[in-house]
Amino acid sequence: MLLSRALNRGYGMSRYRWPMHFGLLNNDCLWVMDETQLMANGVATSIQLDGFRSLLWPVAKPCITWWMTATAPTGAFSTTDRVELHVPEPESFPPSSEQDLIRNDPLARDRWLASKGIKVLAKAPKNGESILKQHQQASLTLVFLNTVDEARIWQAMIKTATIQPQKGKRKTAPSPSPEVLLVHGRFRPADREAILLRMQQFCEAQSRVALKVDDPGLIVVTTQVLEAGVDISAARLWSQIGPWASVIQRLGRLNRDGKLDGNAEAFFWEPKPADENKDKDSPNSGCVGPYEKSEIVAAKGLLGELESRLKRGEGYRDALETVMASDAALEALKWPNSVVIRPDDVHGLFPTEPDLAGGFTNVAPFVRSEDADADVAVYYREFRGTPSDADAEPDSKELVAVPSHVFRNFLEEAKCRALLWNDDTEQWARVCPADVVPGMRLLLPVAAGGYSDSEGWTGDPGDMPTPFSRETRALQKLFADPETAAAWQPLPKHTTSVETAAEFLADRLTLVIWRQALVNAARWHDVGKAHPRWQAAIPNPAQAPRANELWAKFPHEGNFRPGTRHEALSLLAAWNARDGGDSSVAALVLFLVAAHHGKVRTLLRSSDGADDLFGWKAADEALSLAGQRPVVVDLARRAIAGTGKLDWNAMEYLVVSPSWSALMDELLGPPWRDDPITSNAVPSTEPRNLRPFVVAYLEAVFRAADARASRGGFNARHT
Repeated sequence: MLLSRALNRGYGMSRYRWPMHFGLLNNDCLWVMDETQLMANGVATSIQLDGFRSLLWPVAKPCITWWMTATAPTGAFSTTDRVELHVPEPESFPPSSEQDLIRNDPLARDRWLASKGIKVLAKAPKNGESILKQHQQASLTLVFLNTVDEARIWQAMIKTATIQPQKGKRKTAPSPSPEVLLVHGRFRPADREAILLRMQQFCEAQSRVALKVDDPGLIVVTTQVLEAGVDISAARLWSQIGPWASVIQRLGRLNRDGKLDGNAEAFFWEPKPADENKDKDSPNSGCVGPYEKSEIVAAKGLLGELESRLKRGEGYRDALETVMASDAALEALKWPNSVVIRPDDVHGLFPTEPDLAGGFTNVAPFVRSEDADADVAVYYREFRGTPSDADAEPDSKELVAVPSHVFRNFLEEAKCRALLWNDDTEQWARVCPADVVPGMRLLLPVAAGGYSDSEGWTGDPGDMPTPFSRETRALQKLFADPETAAAWQPLPKHTTSVETAAEFLADRLTLVIWRQALVNAARWHDVGKAHPRWQAAIPNPAQAPRANELWAKFPHEGNFRPGTRHEALSLLAAWNARDGGDSSVAALVLFLVAAHHGKVRTLLRSSDGADDLFGWKAADEALSLAGQRPVVVDLARRAIAGTGKLDWNAMEYLVVSPSWSALMDELLGPPWRDDPITSNAVPSTEPRNLRPFVVAYLEAVFRAADARASRGGFNARHT
């Protein structure tokens, strides 16, 4: 989640807020990367971003990264870019010695010396009865599967075994039977949190010895989601073999608290490839589930060595340390980096406007793994036909991640269509299976099914989720202005408040060299609201405290829709002043004015094919400003090449006013430090070549100043 936001493509959030998180997460932050061996391509991305922040692109405030791992492979930090930039290797700190742990921390001693038994099975357990037979009363049993589909199958088998009498002479299940939970990555976060809470409550009662001896216990069937980030201690662990790093993490959940010495067992078996991957010509012929077959084979060999050492009487910790030091283990623990993000990639993520196909760059390969089946985010509402747009903005806790190809198949088999909100047209678009692409945020009616509160995404139309309880939030709309909802604030007073807030934040954050640009931007940012067309759209003007006043903020239900973006007209006004010789209106000031709501940034465009500029038309009356030329809606500002004239004698095009794209290019600077830097649009006397992290950080600070002032004024006494 955080890495996607650090790449300006935050999962599960409005794209209009992407730049704020991008700026704030790449400045003045301490990143702590724990369990790096489980981060897939994300660890390489974190290493590259650290290198870019260190010596490629400047930052406004230092940003530090720590990688928490005892097994950093040799050369992990020697990427091509870091070597070329001469980024030094991170400082390393040796872990505490075993003697220090045992002597100074009894809890750590119990965990460090915990005993564990390991058996590598010749084949998978036949059914759920095998797992139920080994389950201990008043204890936790964990069952790890490598895929969601297999986890669902195994949970069903175990639940069946708890309610059906076992045949033959086998022992029957405890009565009452243990609860069997399922948790994986295809749940709505809110549902997954409820299941994890139930598991955590059981484990806490177990650690306090608050469970009755005959308590039936708990069985949790899961996937990789429980490999890290949870403090649980199981008496029995069943697991398909995964990569060696996953195996170690799963073993860490067995007898974690060290209270089950001599009574903690793990059972591993090798998974079989799916039928479609058995063909040597299949693109996934080398895979077993989500993993490479070579990873499974390597882990199986290391598990076998660990099992042999335990059988010879070695303690678990000694045996594990010996195996971990082997060349095979070190090779198996190398961090994956099949996809490495480069400077051009990050630089190209600075714009947040849709591409020509209406989509956005998919950053999943940089965050997780190179997966052709990257996800769509699905959420549900109660509606028939077309839903209301009044309260349909999804909460991140109700979004369920579904592989895009799985969702396409669901739509085809269920013969239904998903809905996609277009915030430009402010309408719902029906999405057929062929239109589904990774990264989409798609709405389904509850009646379409496909999701179970207790099993997560199933794809079964008969499984219907409980509608999510949430705060009412309107969908994002290009021309909606919910930020104007506040007590009545005159435009001059609000402008002054934003200036004061900008000064305060710049001083508090010691942004000395950017202070004046932030203040100057405050003076221009809401000038567009003075236009009669925008003022005429204010609801209930008769309720205003005074007549004949220009208002910036006023009470409304969040549904104010003037049909224009006021910041686009504010930009034109400031740009006119710049062209007229006002040296205080730097290119940075223009950008901050335009971007202070995240809707007008690096591209000046028309809306939905109309001949306008974010709703403003050439026929709109000019905006009159004291001491300034009248501001007309100049649609030529949209031009890629800027405005100018052709000198026929010299056969040369003379730029009168540079284009917005030229200003942005020179404000940001090129991706690589040795790339040529032009100065045709932004003179060297202005802030320029700032690179993405600084520009986005200043954008976030300015938006914060505007938000603070909007809450009812701001002065130097506020904190």
